[in-house]
Amino acid sequence: MFRESFKTRDLKSSDETITIYDDVAWVEFYWVYDATFFGRNSNADQRKGNANPKKNK
Repeated sequence: MFRESFKTRDLKSSDETITIYDDVAWVEFYWVYDATFFGRNSNADQRKGNANPKKNK
């Protein structure tokens, strides 16, 4: 359903950082998602975020 809702989709990430601690690893990154909806409401939409919850506060 999500995939069929958009005419175009583009996800880009930047500033990726991989942290390794013993036998655990995680990645932190920023992202921008651009999309255009199908149908009557064919407006463009852009979302931005940070995959590090501590930096979002």
